Amino acid sequence: MTRLFNFALFCAIVTLTLSMTAFAGIDGKGNRIWRPVAESALAKRVERPETARYEVFRLDKKELKQAFGAAPLEFSAAALETETILEIPTPEGQMVRFRIEESPMLSPEVAAKFPNWKTYQGRGIDDPTATARFDMNANGFHGYVVGANGTFLIDPYSQRDRTNYIVYYKGALTTTRDSFTCGFRGEIKEK
Repeated sequence: MTRLFNFALFCAIVTLTLSMTAFAGIDGKGNRIWRPVAESALAKRVERPETARYEVFRLDKKELKQAFGAAPLEFSAAALETETILEIPTPEGQMVRFRIEESPMLSPEVAAKFPNWKTYQGRGIDDPTATARFDMNANGFHGYVVGANGTFLIDPYSQRDRTNYIVYYKGALTTTRDSFTCGFRGEIKEK
């Protein structure tokens, strides 16, 4: 009798957990938020620093907005009861999962002026050492992931293209300038 009770309790817990989890990486039809893209099909990037190696993915913005809309606010009661899982691409072209929560970074006054600027935090599921920050605003989606396998970024393919994105390791950026030069010519006065 005890085994039967334990099994029933286990099934109830699993069912409850699954009902509280929103998996945002794939929609109900099996469509992914991110799809690999052949770079040869895209216009050449010209406005950003080059990276030695990267992968290109197409973003379904509608699906991403739904995923972000399901994310609970950090430190809220909903964050304790609900899990939203977002699947994102890596520089190797694989997909990894993160538990995400909305993590506002703007003051309430600024957020009221720019209601479409949203920021999120993520905790790695496939790599528990990974943490992430994501944002969505008028300039598109941006992701910054730090984990045991390194730090990688997700940025728009170009300044004019907010549908396609590159995923690359931070160390893969190559500089096009010899060195940084500050162009400030004024005088700084201390009070």
